[in-house]
Amino acid sequence: MAPCLKSVYNVSGKNVHVNIDGRSFDIDHDESQPIDISITSEGYTKINKVNSEDIQGYRLRYDNYNIMLNDALGKSNDVADYAIHTKYYDQDVRIQTREQYERSGAAWIVRDFRGKALEHSRRAFTGFQSKLEAELEIIGWAAADFQSLHWNRVIIEISSAKALEALQNPLSCPHLSNTIAHVSKLLNQYLHCHVLVVKECANGVANEIAVSVTRDRRYQSYVARGGPSWLSRIIQEEAGASVPS
Repeated sequence: MAPCLKSVYNVSGKNVHVNIDGRSFDIDHDESQPIDISITSEGYTKINKVNSEDIQGYRLRYDNYNIMLNDALGKSNDVADYAIHTKYYDQDVRIQTREQYERSGAAWIVRDFRGKALEHSRRAFTGFQSKLEAELEIIGWAAADFQSLHWNRVIIEISSAKALEALQNPLSCPHLSNTIAHVSKLLNQYLHCHVLVVKECANGVANEIAVSVTRDRRYQSYVARGGPSWLSRIIQEEAGASVPS
């Protein structure tokens, strides 16, 4: 029995129009489209993105318990099919492009209970396939930094409810399971760690630092004491707002 192409999952960052063996589908970002097409040994199952610069598409066929993968460009240049060894009958295929989030800026700032800035950092990231993946990887980066700086009891304030939902319910994002597992492991190594979702305005300083990475091309990473001098006014305002009246 040949395996079945169960669904196509779109993590490209935008809506994608796909043609699969003559059938057309519009798939929104972060959505899965049921396909249910058998991958046989009689010919290739063809997956093409329509109206895209990626005109190669994917080619799948079945051969002795292996799914053989190639693309149109590979076939035209006599590139051998790649064997995906499997004994399962249902397989998922992800469509991925790298059009958004290729370069992202990230920053964190550590404050004490009075709101005083103790340390901060910034960094440039590349290669993210989605906003959610970027948010999760940045949380992991910050968590690793806090550990290296010997902060054992932390409250991490983020502005993404989707990122927190993914951490709390990994099964909701199976395509990011490895990333979620890695970030969760980092968060669980603290004596005390609590992740909270706050409004973006509550993270004004960190957001300004992060935006400056790509806006001003400040790609050099660093860790420094206190907060950046060019944001001293905002830091003082946020500190004053955090002190209980």
